Amino acid sequence: MDRKLYTPLNPNAKEIRLLEIALGDFDDDMIMRLRIERLDENETDFKTLSYAWGREKCPRKAFMNGHAVSIGRNLDCALRDLRHNIAGHSVWVDALCINQDNVLERNEQVQLMREIYS
Repeated sequence: MDRKLYTPLNPNAKEIRLLEIALGDFDDDMIMRLRIERLDENETDFKTLSYAWGREKCPRKAFMNGHAVSIGRNLDCALRDLRHNIAGHSVWVDALCINQDNVLERNEQVQLMREIYS
């Protein structure tokens, strides 16, 4: 993913990124925005999405923070279903909320997963 998508997180502040999904019909483009929240102060009601990673044969295009990104078909379908059920809520999805190209960030965020999923 493009580095411009991800503002660096402060690991000492237990920061995470949350995904806001723009409302739309099922077939509309997936338009999303990332925002940073402190996990230990987060009063925002957010949902978590756990899904099976895998090698995707047919990646789908979505838009995150104004940039075109490629996401797996399973994730695309899940987000399309969720966008109607989570109106007004944010969602945490590891594949998008963690900068997967940054090994240090991935390791730091893995340490927070128990709190994220609770």
